Amino acid sequence: MAAWHFITNHGTVLVLIAQRRQITARAIAEALGLTERPVRRIIAELEAAGYLQKKRVGRVNQYEVALDLPLRQSVHREVAVGDLLHIFPNGADAAMAWTREAGDDAAVGGVKHRDEARKLS
Repeated sequence: MAAWHFITNHGTVLVLIAQRRQITARAIAEALGLTERPVRRIIAELEAAGYLQKKRVGRVNQYEVALDLPLRQSVHREVAVGDLLHIFPNGADAAMAWTREAGDDAAVGGVKHRDEARKLS
């Protein structure tokens, strides 16, 4: 029987980024037992859907998770990403602390991205 997981690679990447917003694709790949290529694809897809915002800080990327966006599956649309991240150690708490540090601009961006994500689903 093939191995399967309750949380998809997309969800796991999002959790790892929420816990450590400057985590590298290489570190994520090592943690998940994947190569960097699919991790970079997942990050790009999460960013395109509005779940992540990427900002270059020096030589590293810094990510911000859109906590107010709903999950993508129609049966889970009433659950926000932040609600899901709360079940993981340092998940939503760390992401919320970074959003507070970013100030009001982050909240405005989150609303914009929520609308964009709904259009994509």
